[in-house]
Amino acid sequence: KRRTGMHAEAYAERHLFAPLGIKKQSWRANLAGHTHTGGGLYLTARDTAKLGQLYLQKGQWGDTQVVPEAWVRESLQQPVAFGSQGRGVIGYGYLWWVLSGGTYAAIGRWGQYIFVMPEQDLAVTVFSLPLTGEDQDKPIEMLYDHIIPAASFRR
Repeated sequence: KRRTGMHAEAYAERHLFAPLGIKKQSWRANLAGHTHTGGGLYLTARDTAKLGQLYLQKGQWGDTQVVPEAWVRESLQQPVAFGSQGRGVIGYGYLWWVLSGGTYAAIGRWGQYIFVMPEQDLAVTVFSLPLTGEDQDKPIEMLYDHIIPAASFRR
């Protein structure tokens, strides 16, 4: 807010949501009106998919560079590495989970997932019922067991 003079929601409305054609959203804020930028953003599945497509296109939407390509690259690095082997989550960037095989994901609290797979030129959004316990890994299992093989086959 100090840098832009606007709360994060107003800034995002002007510089992110409007260029993407996102007209309906809700974002949690504290009592002082400061947006909870680490989560609490409510979008439709279709609008959530636009965020995945935006990242797949390195921040570009149509002819407009909505998010700087350098920021997209930096946000997908993994300053937190989990050292996991095999498939699944291996690290964490700036609000993006880094998965094995060059895939990354935004994972919402109540079972919303955005999977971005640059090698397959594919972004996938999954909305489900709230997932807990072992079920939280089901969308990632579906990604590796079904979506990536199907996308790889079509290429």
